Amino acid sequence: MGRLITDEIKDILIDTIPDLPWTDGKVIFISDILKEFQQFWRNGSLSFPFREKNFTAHIYDEALYSFILEAFLQRLVNSKAVVIRELPIGRRAVDIGIIYMKRRYIIEVKLKGNYSLESSLTQLAGYLETNNEKEGWLVIFDRGRSKSWDQKITWDTTEYEGRIIHVIGC
Repeated sequence: MGRLITDEIKDILIDTIPDLPWTDGKVIFISDILKEFQQFWRNGSLSFPFREKNFTAHIYDEALYSFILEAFLQRLVNSKAVVIRELPIGRRAVDIGIIYMKRRYIIEVKLKGNYSLESSLTQLAGYLETNNEKEGWLVIFDRGRSKSWDQKITWDTTEYEGRIIHVIGC
């Protein structure tokens, strides 16, 4: 079932993800990539089959959204960096990690309403501390249908427990 999900998503993504300049050879411009993902999500997410009420893969919830973001990231970094789903961090695992030039880019994925913002920030800040990284990204997918895209697509940068965390609404 998991392979079917990822193959179907990959087929949808392959022609819709733009090629972007994403690095200067030293660092990845992950914030620029995630801003492009927000636009991609806004423009294309309604065409994904899991948005239908009867799609059985919806039971995977957060993992399904992580797969989509991971596929988007993988297409952009295209063998220049390593994208890892469930990157081990101490005794736990961050949803998505990118390793490039000895740096780890740590991305945590959440579904709006499943966790509090405070607990999500604390979790991500802990991952960042364990990896001695100063910056991380928290991507929150809002599956509600009552909000407009302008209300869902947000970007907020905050300092939390001495770390810079970008909170990205999708």
